[in-house]
Amino acid sequence: MINIYMYPFFVLFSFFFIYIGVIRVMEFAGVKIKIFSILIFFLLIGRYISLIILMTSKNIIFLYILKPFFYINYLSIPILSMITIYILMRNEKFQFKNIIVTSLIFTLVYFIMINRVPSYIEFSNYYGYKMYLENPECFYLFKVFINTLFLIFAISLLNKNYLDKNGIYLIMIAASMAIVEIVLTMLSIRILQENIASDFCWIIASIYALNRLKK
Repeated sequence: MINIYMYPFFVLFSFFFIYIGVIRVMEFAGVKIKIFSILIFFLLIGRYISLIILMTSKNIIFLYILKPFFYINYLSIPILSMITIYILMRNEKFQFKNIIVTSLIFTLVYFIMINRVPSYIEFSNYYGYKMYLENPECFYLFKVFINTLFLIFAISLLNKNYLDKNGIYLIMIAASMAIVEIVLTMLSIRILQENIASDFCWIIASIYALNRLKK
């Protein structure tokens, strides 16, 4: 029963930290990172608004239009992760335009896939409405694949003495959490109604990275 209360708490808590992230971007980030990060944070706001609407709605009508926002974490979190790693790396050889190009590719693929994969909605007495993809495997595999890459890359950075180790550890925790979430979901085990714990971890990691820009 405790997860019934944990889920709305995590949703509201995530809203708070997204707000903190926007503030840190406005204070410390350069123009390119600022524009891109604010866009990503607003996409995440759209996701969490859709979660709240599904939790509180009394009618299923029009809920399907929330689908692109409901699953936008499959697009926004990988991009936020790349920005976080970019900030913590402090490597001038790795240009921000690489993130922009990769993000554009991700965006194109995401909207093609989210429109092609059917979805359905069920009602729970505890959580309200819940949206499901009929064939979510491609989304699950992508999330595991991309976070495995982030995890391996973060581990490879641990021997770089000039890098912020705490930031690298946060990346490793967030990537590991994302992988564990998907594995548990594929085993039909859910701690929370939605896989938002890894979102939360990546948001925390991004805020930490943005705070490092202050220095």
